[in-house]
Amino acid sequence: MNKIPLIARSEYLRRVRTKAFVIATLLAPIALLALVAVSVWVGIVTQEGGARTVAVVDETGELGAALSERLPDNYAARVETAPLDSLRARVERGALDGYFVLPERRISGDDEAAFYSEGVGGFSAQMRLQRAVEDVVRRARLRATGASDDVRRAAESGVDVRMVALTEEGEELVAAILHQD
Repeated sequence: MNKIPLIARSEYLRRVRTKAFVIATLLAPIALLALVAVSVWVGIVTQEGGARTVAVVDETGELGAALSERLPDNYAARVETAPLDSLRARVERGALDGYFVLPERRISGDDEAAFYSEGVGGFSAQMRLQRAVEDVVRRARLRATGASDDVRRAAESGVDVRMVALTEEGEELVAAILHQD
């Protein structure tokens, strides 16, 4: 007779009856729920909330106004000529939520733009700010090349993407990522 199943059953029952196993079995779901709750809480705390006031230091002379208009609705932006250290001091005292620096050679691609703040918000806020800068720089580059209005419209138009899951019943729309101007 094969004694392996008998030994395995005996070992299993011995382990299952221990206090550590019972405690771990009860605490594992609670720990998982706590981890999810903390993740949600961190997401809510870092979410972008309320109106934000930012300054734009435009060394290019042509991107500042366009960026001020392209930022999300809860951002109030002004083009500033103040020194960077004074803008930093204003951020530190809470008079400004942050400031952009658009270097002179940003349009040609030789320098990178930067956003300075004490907290840039969550991931979605960072992506919206980055997208705004990218859009403004892309439009300036197209203008600089002398592209026709048709070419500029084609390059600036968004691309809608549908995410579709294939199921046994057919297809199911998971998400529609629609471009918004």
